[in-house]
Amino acid sequence: MKITNKHGIPDGLAKALAGDDYDLLNAPKNILSVTTMIGSPKVRQLERRHWDEIEADVSEAVFRVMGQATHERIGRYDTGANKLTEERWYINLETLDVYTLGAGEKVTKQPWYNTETYFLSGRFDSYEQISETEGVIDDYKVTSVWGVIIDGAPKPDHVTQLNVYAYAIRKMGFPVTKARSILLLRDWSASAQMKSPGNYPEIPVHIWNIDLSESSNIENYIRKQVRRHISAEDLADNEIPECTPMERWATNDRWALMKDGRKSAVKLFDDEDQALTAKLKEEKASPKNSYYIEKREGGNVKCERYCNVGRCGFCNFYNENVK
Repeated sequence: MKITNKHGIPDGLAKALAGDDYDLLNAPKNILSVTTMIGSPKVRQLERRHWDEIEADVSEAVFRVMGQATHERIGRYDTGANKLTEERWYINLETLDVYTLGAGEKVTKQPWYNTETYFLSGRFDSYEQISETEGVIDDYKVTSVWGVIIDGAPKPDHVTQLNVYAYAIRKMGFPVTKARSILLLRDWSASAQMKSPGNYPEIPVHIWNIDLSESSNIENYIRKQVRRHISAEDLADNEIPECTPMERWATNDRWALMKDGRKSAVKLFDDEDQALTAKLKEEKASPKNSYYIEKREGGNVKCERYCNVGRCGFCNFYNENVK
């Protein structure tokens, strides 16, 4: 990948931001990380094929590096007799046997590894066994406060990720009865919390309790996703199926009922007629106030803001629908 520094970030910081422990091209093709498996097969294939042509600015790595530093510090202190932290594991997707690696060990040197078999790989942040039948898994994310305010629920990717981790831990022989997505809110504001205490997180840490699925359901999901990735390997770039709406973070058009003198919407609607009806009701109930309807265009948020293969011109969906 070609790394640029268009904004003149000082050299030392730029080098720190540009460094990455993950080498896509040298990573074994038959090993899928949990985040890769959950993600789009189209993006994965286009990244592998065009890695040397893709361009990204070093400034885009700021939040990623913040997240890595946070995980490193938490891992240093999140220890205990009944805890597992930053444990790297591999699942053979044919036999469903699970393996773990010690520090410094290479997967390609293990007796159970072979290039003809696909493996799923992951590393959970923290697991604690409470009793013989109870265990808690935690996953830490450095993210924006707006994800809590606007979404009002854990992100689907985070739910899936924790369920796959729970599946792997159960395969290791440990119980999992609770899972938490712990968000560290990088842009939390004390003044904003004071202005809107009911709608704004009280502290810069927010915890979502994650619903756990049956292991059989997660196993079926893993097999389905892996088949999607394998089937994309032999297809031409433009023949690989487009990302799903969820993978594109697609949003539909919405209509906002607005009130003069107020910046935020009174209410949002998925249908324009509903918005117009609500406008008439508000005007009848409060004739002194002025209301209007504002259309908010839907889109494909991940394509528009975060997808390098699209932005660099290698994705036909991006070229036809987003660019």
